[in-house]
Amino acid sequence: MVRRLQILRGAPLDGMLRRLGEILGARSFLRDGHAFAIFQKIVRDHAAIPMFHAGDFLLLQTVGMSLSQVAAFRAGASRIEIERLEQDLVAICALSQAPPPFDPGRLRPFARARDVRRGLELFLEPRAASDWRAGTEDHVARQLEAQVRELCGLARSEDASLETALSSIGAESPELFDRAERYCALHVAALSVQMWAHNRASMDPFLAGGEWLVIGLARQLARLGAVSPVSAEVRERTAQHMISLYEQNRAFSIVPLSLPGPAGPPLSARVNH
Repeated sequence: MVRRLQILRGAPLDGMLRRLGEILGARSFLRDGHAFAIFQKIVRDHAAIPMFHAGDFLLLQTVGMSLSQVAAFRAGASRIEIERLEQDLVAICALSQAPPPFDPGRLRPFARARDVRRGLELFLEPRAASDWRAGTEDHVARQLEAQVRELCGLARSEDASLETALSSIGAESPELFDRAERYCALHVAALSVQMWAHNRASMDPFLAGGEWLVIGLARQLARLGAVSPVSAEVRERTAQHMISLYEQNRAFSIVPLSLPGPAGPPLSARVNH
């Protein structure tokens, strides 16, 4: 029951808001007259969402019930199926390409026996690796390779233990939700490396360097119980890039999106106010 309540409340977002509140300190309690007063409204609205919407619970349950299908794809996919998945990943992730036309008739409430986690293994294939290593600093390339290899190993371990566990996992079992959350972490990691690999040529020079991806993969590994240390230099450069985006009134995104309205004063001025 405790586990279910955590899911219903959106535990990852709860943790994010808690950490943001710690960073803001006393400012997190202010409701008006301050640049960060909107934070209290976000906290209030987030607390009310579970009263009307159980999206996290239902979505994780749907993912959990599909795990056997994606595990079967990993175990028995033919080369043709993997090549088709690779083409689909390019169509989804390469922002220079127009997305395929939307076909509502193909929508299904379950997985199509595809495993996006394969994107991690495709990232390490020699042809793909030679492309993303070009122009990437050696220390970043080494850490990315180590992180993706560890993620691949975790995906294989998940699949190996799934077959014996399925007989004892019910539709509302805490283990089902734990496994679904781990799958989501691997899913996010796979799409992250694919997005970076397919868009580096058009990215901001800092984003093309891949340091933000090192931090992102470290976060997904942490969700999976693994540790991937990130140097203070990488964190500092990433933080400076985010401050630059903030002060230019641009979204925290790999896509150069400008936000509506005029840019405010420099972040340092707001923090020290």
